[in-house]
Amino acid sequence: MKKPVLNKEKASLRLCSASMLLYSFWLLLPAVQTLGGAICGAAAVALFVAGLLLDAEEWKAHWKLLIVQGACALAMPLVLYVFLQRGGASLPGFYAQNLMLWYPLIFASYALRKEDKTLWRYAKIVLIAMMLITTLTTIGWMCQGLTVKKLFHTYPRMLGSGATDPETARKLMLRNIGGYDFVYAAVMAIPLLCVGIHASKGWKRVGYLGFLALVLVMIVMSQYTYAMVYAAIVLVVELTALAVRKIFRIKLGTSLLIGLLSLVIIFLLREPIVSLGIWSADKLKMREMRNNLRRLLKMLQGTSIATGNRLDHYVLAWEGFKASPVIGTLFTAEKQLSQHSELLDLLSGMGVVGTALVGIMIGIMQQGLWKGAKKSTMFPHLVLMGAALLMLSTFGTSFYSRDVYLVYAMGLLLVGSEAVTPFPGPGEGSSDTLQTTGE
Repeated sequence: MKKPVLNKEKASLRLCSASMLLYSFWLLLPAVQTLGGAICGAAAVALFVAGLLLDAEEWKAHWKLLIVQGACALAMPLVLYVFLQRGGASLPGFYAQNLMLWYPLIFASYALRKEDKTLWRYAKIVLIAMMLITTLTTIGWMCQGLTVKKLFHTYPRMLGSGATDPETARKLMLRNIGGYDFVYAAVMAIPLLCVGIHASKGWKRVGYLGFLALVLVMIVMSQYTYAMVYAAIVLVVELTALAVRKIFRIKLGTSLLIGLLSLVIIFLLREPIVSLGIWSADKLKMREMRNNLRRLLKMLQGTSIATGNRLDHYVLAWEGFKASPVIGTLFTAEKQLSQHSELLDLLSGMGVVGTALVGIMIGIMQQGLWKGAKKSTMFPHLVLMGAALLMLSTFGTSFYSRDVYLVYAMGLLLVGSEAVTPFPGPGEGSSDTLQTTGE
């Protein structure tokens, strides 16, 4: 008896699906990332390219888009290296790293066009499982210091610091400790966990709530001040919106808009809130967090602080933009870059024109994702996730952070796909499919 022949379409779908599962498994487990090396990430991208080449129907219908998306992904590392001086002196390493960063956007765009659940059937469980494992191991290793020095280890900050020697960083990653990229990806995941809480019931809801609690604990213990600020902003908006919905029975989008108003109260009470954070950090022996909050408090009070703080870097890039707002320093050798803000460095290094072109390139690579997500009733949560990415890109760096763009792209795909694919009937498929109409 002859074995059934696997046709090209099925082979294409399976290869593309396997590529994302491998990429997620490799990227979200630092120990696997260290042992597997860049070759695993490259293999994941290669699987996607192979699957895409087998999809004759997609090439026939969208060949222009695919070519332009590929060209944007290939060009973006060079643009960032030349005009924003990202990657330092190592172009090959940065090129490979940044090329992989854009892969999830193109994958999610392709998957949403195909409307075939084979492409993301196991993506949700893999993403949740890998992030949960790394969250737990990161918390565990940070708590280890309590038994020795009576303080929390700042391992994630060490991984995000250029001053940490490669051997030490390798040892920390082999312990499966998440660094800068993972911590900020966890911030991006907060609105997605709120989607899970909103759309589920019973033990599933308890599970999402527990996961959210662990994520918040890890973010606080990491002592990344800006990550804590972003997480607090997102959480306050979500909690305020939840309270408003329970009291007034209004729609999700309206409640989140009202939730944004709560940030006005936080702004008015910013100094006592930061002071409370300093006191709490001191009691918890979180020195990095305490020192960062002290600098933030002095800045809010208008007190002069030592040079070399992040505000100085922002001012440097802003002055560069003001000197040439249209094209920035595109054609000059000397650049005024902060290296601490993607948006400000884009404006300073490339002006409004160059920044717009980079925005168009990113928009092309994620073509259709926001259009698909807009059809879901969970869309307001996704807008909040997008706002978190914008905050990170304005006050921090995201063009190195593959974890962040993975969570962002797959969040849009997994939520948006529920709005464009046929829903299973009774007894078929998943029981936790998101509703697309009503509350």
